[in-house]
Amino acid sequence: FAYQGRYTDRVVPGVRVAGVDVGGLDRAAARAVVTSELTAYGSGSVVVTAGSETLTLADADLGRSADVEGLLDEAFAVGRFGDAMGKVADDARRLVHGTYIAPRVIIDASAVARAVQAAASRQDQPPVSATASASETGFSTTPAVTGSGVAQPALVAEIVRRLADPAAPGRLEVTATRVPLEPAVTDAAVAEAVVRATRMVGDVTLALASETWTIPASTVRGWIS
Repeated sequence: FAYQGRYTDRVVPGVRVAGVDVGGLDRAAARAVVTSELTAYGSGSVVVTAGSETLTLADADLGRSADVEGLLDEAFAVGRFGDAMGKVADDARRLVHGTYIAPRVIIDASAVARAVQAAASRQDQPPVSATASASETGFSTTPAVTGSGVAQPALVAEIVRRLADPAAPGRLEVTATRVPLEPAVTDAAVAEAVVRATRMVGDVTLALASETWTIPASTVRGWIS
């Protein structure tokens, strides 16, 4: 019992976190050694291939790191529960065989989404909407152009899933799907607008007493935007 009392604010002997011996350490000292040992979990990168384009995302920008506090909570829980005699027996077994706590990582899904969006915005080919403009003889149009971009939600989910595995390689390679990006204004929508505008265009005659003035259709057409 005196043995257990010596470790009320320290990890009991025989406990290893991700291969690091933290037995006998208080929380601050254990945090320091575990953090130092597990820095690799936040120093890797994700390389995304999307068609002919490549995006590189740093783990640090994805909110990935070792779950140091969770690992320490687990380490400090060792030997703290159960009846007195049971804990004595556990302590004896632990001194002989040790207790190993496997590494765990945390990842910020919202940070992954932001990083993917920022990287994709530099690579995506944005769509171009169709347009129409008035001329002296009618309306001229320009066709819409469909863009191309990364399927971001699926890519974010894949990165989060794979980086959640502590065994993920330091350079994780992921293939993303490219999808068409539809324009906000389609050719069909512009064609319909032109038909409606054409029906509205015609000479406008203004009359005052015996005088009249005619505004030609070409002028009226220029009022339509």
